[in-house]
Amino acid sequence: MKNYMTLDWNKLLLWLFPPTLRKKRHVVWMHTMLSPLFSLYQENLYKMQHSGQVMYLEKVLNEQFNTAISYNPNISLQDKIQQKYIYIAESLQPTIQHIYLHEEHRLGYEAPLVYRRNEVTVSSGKGLYLVETKDYTEMEYADFRILIPEALNIKEKLTGVSGVEKIQKLVNELYFEDRPNPQNSALAPVAVKTSKFHELLRFYKLTGKTYETYKY
Repeated sequence: MKNYMTLDWNKLLLWLFPPTLRKKRHVVWMHTMLSPLFSLYQENLYKMQHSGQVMYLEKVLNEQFNTAISYNPNISLQDKIQQKYIYIAESLQPTIQHIYLHEEHRLGYEAPLVYRRNEVTVSSGKGLYLVETKDYTEMEYADFRILIPEALNIKEKLTGVSGVEKIQKLVNELYFEDRPNPQNSALAPVAVKTSKFHELLRFYKLTGKTYETYKY
């Protein structure tokens, strides 16, 4: 971000005050009055520094809901899983794949790994599986998946918590519940109940894109 877009509010307030009013009491009072503006400025500056690219969406989600880790966009998928990142993967939409003949194998063609639907796991990546008619007629597929470490769910931590503390937790931390898994996939679909999670995605994601959330 360019330096001219980053304001030093302390200096700015002093410059705007007439010399005769540059007293500590006046400065503190003005800081208090403008604190909502400071917060709004920081929030919008942060949004301007990110976009709907995968690495930025991952960065925003981890910085907001997974503060125990320091996001690194350059690590592999396996490292993201090992370090318990919130990460984004392609949807498990069926695609047309060529089935290789034995003769083609002998010519050096490498066949892709094929899984049954219930064998698709986080470590297998996107996975290929044999499809049937209902995959194209009855199933609806999202554009991408968001995979969330199960340990980030605060559902069990809300026992005995109430009032303002509970509201703050529900606003700032992830709360999700299991959804039915008609595909019998090893990836467990969840419904995230934290509204801020969906608000961030609605702001950053590309228009018309849909997503699914899973735990691992």
